[in-house]
Amino acid sequence: MDWKNLIIIILIGFALILALALLSPVSAIDVRQGDYAYINETVDLSLAVSWPDFAVAYCKNDGYGCIPPDQIIQITGNMHKYYLDPSIWRLGTYYRWDGTWHSAENMVAFTILPGDRPAVINATTQPINTTTDVQIKPIEGPYHFTLARGDTALFKTYLNRSDAGHLWIFAATKDSYDIPLEMDNQTYSTNLTYNQTFALTVGKYEGYMQFNGKNGMQDVFIKDGFLDTPYDDAIVPDVDLELWNLINMRGKFDKLTNDTPYFDDVLIPITIQILDPIIMITDVEQSEDTLLISGTTTWSDGTVITLKLDPDNYKLASDIAMHTWESTAHGSMDTARVFNTAMKLKKEELYVGVHEIKLSTEVNSFKTEMFYNFRISDIYVMPTPTPGVTRKILAMDYSEINNRNVTPTIAPANEIVVTDYNRTRTTTIPITPTPELTIGNETTPVPTPERLLPVATEDPNITVPLPAWMGILAVLIVVLRKR
Repeated sequence: MDWKNLIIIILIGFALILALALLSPVSAIDVRQGDYAYINETVDLSLAVSWPDFAVAYCKNDGYGCIPPDQIIQITGNMHKYYLDPSIWRLGTYYRWDGTWHSAENMVAFTILPGDRPAVINATTQPINTTTDVQIKPIEGPYHFTLARGDTALFKTYLNRSDAGHLWIFAATKDSYDIPLEMDNQTYSTNLTYNQTFALTVGKYEGYMQFNGKNGMQDVFIKDGFLDTPYDDAIVPDVDLELWNLINMRGKFDKLTNDTPYFDDVLIPITIQILDPIIMITDVEQSEDTLLISGTTTWSDGTVITLKLDPDNYKLASDIAMHTWESTAHGSMDTARVFNTAMKLKKEELYVGVHEIKLSTEVNSFKTEMFYNFRISDIYVMPTPTPGVTRKILAMDYSEINNRNVTPTIAPANEIVVTDYNRTRTTTIPITPTPELTIGNETTPVPTPERLLPVATEDPNITVPLPAWMGILAVLIVVLRKR
């Protein structure tokens, strides 16, 4: 084969490969830092993980900070088309990982959710309804929840469905099973009461969000102390809850759903983390006259947190009010809530020594307190550069003279008004009117002011000694005249 034909064949091959690469559809979904991903998806993680480590970490409690992390995944291969294998990846939040946790950074990489990604309407192919406003729906979830024991918390999640929903938390208390969920615009919610959350001991619980499905019936529910179904007991027998021993509740529920014919309820697995009521300061910064305090709390969104400076030192109501601030916790239930506030402080008014900030909140008779201490100290700072001598123009009272805005005084035609700003005194000097001058080619001479001559003063006490030769000269003149 001629070498020219070989080169042509090679070039045609490269052209075909390039054309196929350009024409092949990009199936990876772009996942950026903080986005949601769905299990079994092929995603582009290049903007979610951090260079150059390309690793993510996972904690079982669905929050960062566990040491060591419960799972570390090193991202290898093609990050632009990465398959989220359910045998490797877990549901929950993954964090950027370089070998240590950084509290001052946003370490969230992405969160993996179960199910399928909600469909996105293609605006180019779907007709646009101009009579109604287009509403952007939030991303589905969350599916993992964190709340404080004894809190009155709003359980809330968004799902792209409209059938009736129910909440099951598999704990050793009957109040956590078959809780009805209210639905408003595809948002499912329920207010968990103090009794429901206080009955849950600190720990992590699994559960379900149950939806009635296509037949519109709740296929498994609780009635009269039994797990029941809408079918005849001869076909599907009821299951005794055994209220004295609820440890096996999850197994009983799963078995009944498997044994029920025509069971079409949708079950979405969830986890609920129950923590002690806490307030925690995570960051303190200062400016010239302000302390910027940030922190987290397990109390729910909207909880008011009170901060008091040196609460034992101030007794008057006005002083206590001046040294009291409030902050509000905010955030969803899928992670601990956050709070922040700016405390205005005048360092000059604080005594040298240790000071205390008391953070407190009271919810359902639970009082939560935390203390943060800081120190006030006088520090001698050597000036830089070394002090030197600089001359300045000062007023008579040694005050510095600034650029004053002087308002000129209008004087009569025969007077000049001179103001002495140091002595605040005004002197009027009479002057002779200046004759009118004619402007021409010759220069007009300026008259020279008259000089003042000294006046002679006689003093008998003043004598001027004369030299001796002057006396001899006077005698000679007298003798010559007599001749």
